[in-house]
Amino acid sequence: MKQLRDLDSQKLHLQSLTEDLHRLSANALRLRSLAHQAGLVVMAAGLNLPNPRSRPAEIRRIMREVEATLADMRAAELTVLPRVGSESRQHIADALSPEALAPFDQLLVQLGQFNVDTANLREGRDLSRAELFRFISDELEAAVSAVEKAASSSLTGARTEDTNLAFVDDLTGLPNRRALYKLADERWSRQGTGRALTLMRLDLDLFKQINDSFGHAAGDYTLQRAAQIMQSQLRAKDFVARMGGDEFVMAFCGELSPETVTLRARKIIEKISEPFDYDGQTLTSSISIGIVNIRPGEPMGLDRMLHNADLALYAAKTNGRAQCHFYTSDLRTRHETNETLTAQISAGLQRGEFVPYFQPQVDGRSGALVGLEALVRWCHPERGVLTPYHFLDAARENGLLEALDEQITLAAVTALKEWRMQGLVVPQVSINISAQRLTKSMLGKELAAMVTDAGLSIDSIGLEILESAMIESGSVEMIETVRQLSNAGFKLELDDFGTGHASIANLRHFKVNRIKIDRSFIKDIHLHTDLSKITAAMIGLAHSLRIDALGEGVETPEERLILNALGVDHIQGFGVARPMPKDEVEGWIRRTQTKRVLPPRPAMTG
Repeated sequence: MKQLRDLDSQKLHLQSLTEDLHRLSANALRLRSLAHQAGLVVMAAGLNLPNPRSRPAEIRRIMREVEATLADMRAAELTVLPRVGSESRQHIADALSPEALAPFDQLLVQLGQFNVDTANLREGRDLSRAELFRFISDELEAAVSAVEKAASSSLTGARTEDTNLAFVDDLTGLPNRRALYKLADERWSRQGTGRALTLMRLDLDLFKQINDSFGHAAGDYTLQRAAQIMQSQLRAKDFVARMGGDEFVMAFCGELSPETVTLRARKIIEKISEPFDYDGQTLTSSISIGIVNIRPGEPMGLDRMLHNADLALYAAKTNGRAQCHFYTSDLRTRHETNETLTAQISAGLQRGEFVPYFQPQVDGRSGALVGLEALVRWCHPERGVLTPYHFLDAARENGLLEALDEQITLAAVTALKEWRMQGLVVPQVSINISAQRLTKSMLGKELAAMVTDAGLSIDSIGLEILESAMIESGSVEMIETVRQLSNAGFKLELDDFGTGHASIANLRHFKVNRIKIDRSFIKDIHLHTDLSKITAAMIGLAHSLRIDALGEGVETPEERLILNALGVDHIQGFGVARPMPKDEVEGWIRRTQTKRVLPPRPAMTG
């Protein structure tokens, strides 16, 4: 990382040099002012103006200040000369040489003599006064101008160098976003690049985890390492820039086949994915790449290129990260469709079109209601009632998921309050909490306030958390928020249990009240003994930790029978009831809960 230390040193050097050059220029201006003041004193003496007794003191003051300023300028010769370019160095050396500054030494001598003569003005001294005034007006002005010119020239050079550094990223030493746009203006005409160009947009995967787990210094090192790997893949005519954060752009000039581009991208992915050491620890990283090819003469501005590459990058991350993906027109079509959908979701949130539907959760044996899960539905004005499949991804990608979560949470809490006021026995309502929302440090307090304001106990609300979201994020903030929610008294439920990679670890680290065994372990369980064994093991594990187990997606009496035999506590699915709007919950409860028996299997329609 010597390159980065050199860059920091260069910036400090320029800052110090600029300050010294400004001081040199200011000293030249100060000498001009002092010479002007001396000229006024000489002129006043020649005209026999009043107040002659003040002149000796004024001359002595001017002489002292000239001496101090000259000393500062001569010291500047030692500090400035070694740090400027050869041309500027010669100008400053000439301006500060003993010969160039000799007029000021002569000025001191003449002012001293003039001060003696002023005490006893005689008519014969008029010529010497005139000569001194001419000397001040001409020779000293020339000397001052030489110093000013030399300082100004050097400052121009320093500013140029500083401007160049403004196009360099401080952390990695790569060109920055400004440099990329400058390059585009200079080489890639908006009328067409003139030749083929391949643009890659690169983004480190889950980079925030490194910062959260190992600290920002480790994150900085990861970025610097990635930058060096990218640089190693460049030819002389290629270019790489850091756009900010963990985003980079690479430009490969000239015709390259898709196979060649793919090989280069995969080589970068492979090298960055190799484990590396940092401060005695082994870290891993990966990167996703979006690629756009520009044909010769194809008119496309840089912003459009970057946006197309960004669409390809998103596709690469969606495909599982550590991938590369080429831009196609289909990606833009999907993007534009997504933008339309996002606008409709935003409008729907404002109009209150998103509502919770409630699906009962019952005791596996008795059929007694143990709770309801709130599931979001979109009552679309044209397309009817839509499930999350049609809108959830778009809401997540465009920053609308948190607002959607909040609306559904408030509606579910309000519904539970109203049911209890009607005398209905609803032990609990479970609400899904997105991974994004779990990163909010104030979530626990906000939810607790919402529930208590409704007059409900906190333990009447279950919070369903996707196990996979916790594993993939690994966020310190998320883990802390989950702990706060548990400590506040909310019932925590791990959704889709068994599909993640750290099920047992999650049960150990958090106070989980219930696991929800994923539908993939329930479907046709009566036909597959291996499914029965796996599900039995999960139920046994939960019970050994005093955690309830719920089977999701139960549809048939056979599935229900096997789950009961395995000891499952609760069941949920179409075999119990479909999700229903709030107004239908009361009727379902009154029909099914009087005798507490499970309803017959519904017809599998709609």
